[in-house]
Formats: sequence, structure tokens, C-alpha cells
Amino acid sequence: RIPALWQQGLSGAGVLVGHLDTGIDGRHPVFANAIAQFAQIDDWGREVQPAPAPFDTGDHGTHTAVTIAGRPVAGRHVGVAPGASLASAIVIEGGHVIARVLAGMEWAIDQNVRILSRSLGLRGFFEDFVPVTRILRGRNILPVFAAGNEGPGTSRSPGNYAEALSVGAYSRQGIMADFSSSQRFMR
Repeated sequence: RIPALWQQGLSGAGVLVGHLDTGIDGRHPVFANAIAQFAQIDDWGREVQPAPAPFDTGDHGTHTAVTIAGRPVAGRHVGVAPGASLASAIVIEGGHVIARVLAGMEWAIDQNVRILSRSLGLRGFFEDFVPVTRILRGRNILPVFAAGNEGPGTSRSPGNYAEALSVGAYSRQGIMADFSSSQRFMR
């Protein structure tokens, strides 16, 4: 039902979305004028300087970025917010994952993002990202984090934090996908 929001003028225009993943294929036409900032975080959590041109170390980052802010190509729409801009950083795969992701979160905060999307997490409940997730909320940045893809009764941190907007998968019929993680934590 996203096109109904576009008809109301809600396209994401003027919103900078932080995107932490495997990167983004900056050559793809769906990202025309969509990438505002790009960074690569090395295996030890340091930003690579000078910043390379936007690229993806796999396909996952491009896939998630298209879902967020993909522009229409040949009359087909894929992105939920095609008017939004992206601040995308490579933070996975390999290296010291916690250091890389935390450095990417800090980088995104420094870019003045309004939303921070992370389609990644650690299986189970780990408090490693609680302080920075609270900082995001304190700065009015919406943390949108993946719940995981391990099925019911499972979840990933920080997608399972009370402070996060947790995202899973569902079918066209509005039913939770059988592979989507879903779990409640009582605090």
C-alpha cells in the first residue's frame, strides 16, 4: 500500500537514511541521485580514507538499499521511499564485526541521518549495542533493525531491543513469513 503514501506526498524527500550493510552498487540506475554519502569501515573499525566510490562486497547491501530508497527505473518502483537519500557504509562481512558495526553507527550519526537501517544483527540477545541505540533515540534518529531470518522463537540483537523498530518479513497476505524471526523478551 506504499503508492497510497506517495500520492499523499510521502516519498521520503528530504530524509537522509543511514544504511549499514555490505555496501551499495553505486553504478546501478536505481540509485541515480540517491547516494549522498558512502564509507567503507575496515576490518578493525576504521573508516577507509579516502572514501571509495560506492560499491557492494556482496549483493545484500544493494538489495536492502533498493528496498529503502530505490528510484523508479523503466516505470517500475521498488523502493519504499524513492525520494530519500542514503548514507551507506560497508560494515560486514568479516573482520571485527562489533567494531565495524559500532564505527558505522558512529559514522551514520555524524552524517546527521534521521533513520538508521541495519539489516544485520547478532543471534540472540546481546546488550553490546544498547548504549548507542539509546544515543540514536536521544538524537531523534529512528533505529530500524532486522529481527532476523531464523524463524519463530528467535531474534537478533539489536533488532530485539525495545528501543528499536524491529523489522521482519511477511507475505502479500500480511502473514508473517515462516523464515522470519519473531520473539518477545520480557524485561
